[in-house]
Amino acid sequence: MASEEFQKLAAYMAANPMPKLGNAEMREQMAAFGRRAKLPEGMTVETPADAPVPARMLTPAGAEDGLILFAHGGGFTLGSIESHAHVAAWLAEAAGRAVLVFDYRLAPEHPFPAALDDCRAIYRWALDRGIAPRRIALAGDSAGANLSLSVAMNQGLARPGAIAMLSPSLDLAAYLALDPAEISDKSVDAAGIADGFRDYIGGADAEDPRISPGRGDVAGLPPLFVQLAKHEVFAPDALAFAERAKAAGGLVEIDVWDEMTHDWHWYAPRLPEAREALERAAAFIRHHLA
Repeated sequence: MASEEFQKLAAYMAANPMPKLGNAEMREQMAAFGRRAKLPEGMTVETPADAPVPARMLTPAGAEDGLILFAHGGGFTLGSIESHAHVAAWLAEAAGRAVLVFDYRLAPEHPFPAALDDCRAIYRWALDRGIAPRRIALAGDSAGANLSLSVAMNQGLARPGAIAMLSPSLDLAAYLALDPAEISDKSVDAAGIADGFRDYIGGADAEDPRISPGRGDVAGLPPLFVQLAKHEVFAPDALAFAERAKAAGGLVEIDVWDEMTHDWHWYAPRLPEAREALERAAAFIRHHLA
């Protein structure tokens, strides 16, 4: 059964639907939420001056060797370091390793492949710092999970040690083929997501596996952790990809939550389910970076 905190949050969201706002207003609201969120005690926060994009290093006390690169969610049009530093910090705390959360260029100002190029650049930067690829995990929520997987599939660099995908949106082409009015997941703005995906895709092909990595080649991928809510809108595509990767001989852990909604991780640390979900992802990362 869902926690009392989640039930209260779900009731509040149902009674107070998100108003239709422009990207600038939504970005600021998300950033303000993130700034208010509590971070774990003893977290060291640093800003790497030489990173190729704005970034923030979050290091827990007693951190072990290794690095987690966290790409934030937001449908490719929203999100930032500010909006997601708390998620990255609680993942760092649970994993006992530093997490680098970073900005990437957003649509519609910067359509594909800008965001993916930035994510590739931050992975190259980590490798150039002398961190062994087997000690690097790529992680992200929603759109950030899409970008993390796409980096691992297409970057032409050494394979990272693991990928942790939280509520991943892996097949934009499949989503855009749906009628938003018929999407049963009412916890998301179905039409708004479609608009954001189109802004990101621009003039490219939505079936391009760099855009929809759920359609990509699963051969040679690192260990994958796929965590999602059972009834969220992106669940079918994420599960189909995970099962395909597993059938091809990949090491895949699938973690399905019955009562959660898309990207419940964002409500850490208030939601116990968010904390537990991040702890499960962290356990997977710890095991594969050891």
